[in-house]
Amino acid sequence: MFFRLIKQERRSKAALATVFAVALMAAGCSSAAPAAEETVVEQQVTVIKTEAAAKHSMGNPREQVAEVSASVRLDIPTMASGKIARVLKNNGDTVKKGEAIIQLESNLAELDRKRAETSLTAAEQSLVKAKQDIASSRSTLLNNIASLETQYIQASAGDDQNLIDAARRNLESAKQQLSDLDNGSSLSGLQSQIDAARLAVEQADIQLDSYQITAPADGTITDFSVSEGMTINAGTVVAVVQNVKQISIKTELSEPAAELARGKKELVYYNADNPSVKKKAKVVYLASVPNAKTRMYALELTTENTDGSLKPGGRVQVELTTVAEEEVIAVPSLSIVREGSETFVMLSNAGTAEKRAVKLGRVNGVYQEVLEGLKAGETVVVSGQHTLSDGQKIENEEAAKQS
Repeated sequence: MFFRLIKQERRSKAALATVFAVALMAAGCSSAAPAAEETVVEQQVTVIKTEAAAKHSMGNPREQVAEVSASVRLDIPTMASGKIARVLKNNGDTVKKGEAIIQLESNLAELDRKRAETSLTAAEQSLVKAKQDIASSRSTLLNNIASLETQYIQASAGDDQNLIDAARRNLESAKQQLSDLDNGSSLSGLQSQIDAARLAVEQADIQLDSYQITAPADGTITDFSVSEGMTINAGTVVAVVQNVKQISIKTELSEPAAELARGKKELVYYNADNPSVKKKAKVVYLASVPNAKTRMYALELTTENTDGSLKPGGRVQVELTTVAEEEVIAVPSLSIVREGSETFVMLSNAGTAEKRAVKLGRVNGVYQEVLEGLKAGETVVVSGQHTLSDGQKIENEEAAKQS
């Protein structure tokens, strides 16, 4: 009985030892399992979607509204006061430089010119007569001098000194008269009269011309504001002449807009009422410094307007960029990652995630312009990028499906 109890106790201890050993083995197995799982996780590659960075349009060319004006626009003032006798041109008429537009009554001016012309004619006739008289007097003096020389020679042959002196004085006097005659001193007064009369005629011509109002340049008459019978004062602007065959297009640009146009020799423009018809205009001027008050940069273009499609006072749209310039490197907006002030995209580079900082620009549809930090053709992660870290192993979804 005693030995039976001892055997049972030994069996119980052995059973307990077996149970304990099994428990320890189970515990060991359960602690090893997470380690195995961690190894699997560490070796797992993240599957992502990618898209190559490429050029996309950010929309239509950027534009600026501009004012249309004639390349030449000159006021036509009257230089004299008077009553309008005739209107020779009207609004819309084409004129050449110097062509008459308005004729003022000029009766008094015509009379003044006739008087000046009469005075000039009289002075010229007086000069002609004086020259004839001088020629006659010179001939007489020459004959007289020849006679006096003979008398002097004869007197010198004798002994009468008084007679010799008298003959000499007479001869010298005659020669002095001839010298004075040849010097023309007697004609200087008459020549001065002629010069004064000629100046009076020129002044009368200028005054008379001022009664005829002419075009100061080639162009088209606009803003005609007078009619026959009206009395106008000197200095009144009666019309404007504009050269509408060549047009100026002017506007002011902000600094960013000015940079878009800078360096270009011509720009495209179109009328908003007919946007399908686009033409080019030559860049004449783009300010290098802004207006001190507006801080804007002046832009001036010029273009031919032989078809008359552009009207002074109208407006056009000027394209500062081209369609090609609007094609820029862009990525899907959803691929961009923002963390605080940092903006970046994740790239797929030989199976490794690469974090790349970028500078962004405009948005058009689902794409956003990348100004800096990215080149065309680089592979951008467009799905799963928010869970990636720099240097993490990744695999493209298409490649993962094939494997």
